[in-house]
Amino acid sequence: MLTNKMNNFYELTSTINPEQPAAIFYTSGTSGDSKGVILTHKNIASNINANREKYIAKGPTLSVLPYHHAYGLVVAILSVFIEEHTVFINGSLKLLLDDFKEATPVVMAIVPLYLKYFKKRILDGIKKQNAERKFALGIKISKFLLKFGIDIRRKIFKDIHAEFGGNLSEVICGGAPNDDQMIEFFRNIGITVLNGYGLTETSPVVSTEKIDDTRISSCGTILSCCRVRIAEDGEIFVSGDNVFVGYYKDEKLTREVLQNGEFATGDLGYLDQDGFLYITGRKKDLIILSNGENVSPEEIELKLGRFPGVAEVIVVAQNDKIVAHIFPEENYLNDYEYFKELRKKYNSDANQYRKIADIILRDEEFVKNSNRKILRHKI
Repeated sequence: MLTNKMNNFYELTSTINPEQPAAIFYTSGTSGDSKGVILTHKNIASNINANREKYIAKGPTLSVLPYHHAYGLVVAILSVFIEEHTVFINGSLKLLLDDFKEATPVVMAIVPLYLKYFKKRILDGIKKQNAERKFALGIKISKFLLKFGIDIRRKIFKDIHAEFGGNLSEVICGGAPNDDQMIEFFRNIGITVLNGYGLTETSPVVSTEKIDDTRISSCGTILSCCRVRIAEDGEIFVSGDNVFVGYYKDEKLTREVLQNGEFATGDLGYLDQDGFLYITGRKKDLIILSNGENVSPEEIELKLGRFPGVAEVIVVAQNDKIVAHIFPEENYLNDYEYFKELRKKYNSDANQYRKIADIILRDEEFVKNSNRKILRHKI
């Protein structure tokens, strides 16, 4: 019976045309209307195969991302399935901590906002137990022993690991800029965070880090299924088997972004001499001041996000000045004096053209899409 079923499966898959559409994914639409991205069987298969050259899932995963998005489906689910591991689907964020204990995942694919939530929960728990000094000492001891090849991080921080099911060792992170200090925090307690970069239009991964080959602030090296070119203005262009064939019922927009086989990503970045990709911002979000200076809001947002009390932040230009819109953490709501001092502290270390003129506090969090990305155009 099983043999017949497998023969039927192979017979079915052998008739698939790799160039035919496999799915239509609607982009996140963080700065405008969503677009239907047509991905072929070859697009998706080439991306999964190229990903396996960089990283292979070693165990089950807990999926928290929506799988009607390419990142949530291809990276968080299909790339785990192909290694014959179990995928647990989180049904609600309210049940996430319970699901960790049920699923005991080894790996997760998430966006940076989840890392920030996890870190806050860890630090809140440490503070509640008055264990700040004990935690700091544990970090110091574990980092010292690592220099001699002795890794006791998971043993020292076993109570923290228990909150994540006890087996979580690797996190794939993409979808938004990540903070180096955040990555270091999790690395210190024994969880490796691997940065990646991609878009729905690239099926979705363009670059990713390897466990034994990472660089601070980078998104890793380019996958074998594609090629990257950096234009004179810093825009990233991608070509290769993973690049989509067009937008659903929108030939005009397709022609605008697909030129000579290259996809104009709209993202800005650069490649170092070893081929590691670095993202500096989004072309259309770039703030151009009247003095001609170009300012990346993402760079300022990452720095502001490190301050206590900042739950979410978006930086914009208003009347040729840089303004930060902040949704505070619960204990800092309406604490205008604190954020006044925060602005002074940030500005004291910032270049003149990156200084913040004002901070506007919000009563509610920013509107997000289903991938937990803030919708800038909804501010």
